[in-house]
Amino acid sequence: MNTVCLMRPSRLRRLIMGKNATKPADWVWRRVAILSVLALSIGFYVIGHLVDARGVSAPYSLYWRLSGLPEKGDYVLFNMDEPFIGKPTLVVKGVVCTPGDHLKVTRSGAWCNGKFLGNKRERAMDGRKLPDFRWDASVPTGRLFVMNDHIYSFDSRYYGFVDTSTVQRLQPLYIPTW
Repeated sequence: MNTVCLMRPSRLRRLIMGKNATKPADWVWRRVAILSVLALSIGFYVIGHLVDARGVSAPYSLYWRLSGLPEKGDYVLFNMDEPFIGKPTLVVKGVVCTPGDHLKVTRSGAWCNGKFLGNKRERAMDGRKLPDFRWDASVPTGRLFVMNDHIYSFDSRYYGFVDTSTVQRLQPLYIPTW
């Protein structure tokens, strides 16, 4: 059965647009302007918090920026300014050892509180000799030891600690990249 609107068009317009609206164009442009500002605001907020980290060693493709200090198991974003890499590069790594934990890094691998974290390689994918960071003590206050699971991840096993003041905590939003 078809339904018929029994209201007069002028009364329906006043109901939708308010008592003071006189033309449908006023209603449309007002709503378009409000929705545009709202969409832009939400867009800038989202863009400011999203991190696209597609790369060889990033375990996920998309991350959301969080506030607060990172803890073991969190992912962090930081600017790696390591001579071995060449130019400063934004990277995503996982926090595996935090201040107060006992860290041991030898020529062959790394351990945090006695738990094996991973082996070390002597050479990079391009054949260059990798830096050889070594440590056998507690992680200093204000520092993090970061790694990724990828076999070619260039991480704290080679360049050492990352300062907590230079990292941004992240939450993964997307499926693993590998």
